[in-house]
Amino acid sequence: MTDTQSVEADVKRYKGLNVLAKSEGGETLISHLKERIASDVEMLCALLKGSDVDIRATIAQLKADLYVYRVLLNAEQNAKIAVEELEALLKQQQEV
Repeated sequence: MTDTQSVEADVKRYKGLNVLAKSEGGETLISHLKERIASDVEMLCALLKGSDVDIRATIAQLKADLYVYRVLLNAEQNAKIAVEELEALLKQQQEV
């Protein structure tokens, strides 16, 4: 896969994620993720004297929730950056 193809794939992926984030379902998902993240943090506070396994499981869940939340929230900005990169690559190819 060339750099251009890779960036084109990124543009498509980020634009799709942005459409999802802006949709009614995406807004519901983001709201739900916020609630889960708050719940995960509360659970960690409650587990301060808990077992290592429970703490690690809660941290893993928090990490996953934060990742999805960030992906959705950053999709629009990442799409813009990818489009700019694609434009730069295409301009560079035309100059060669």
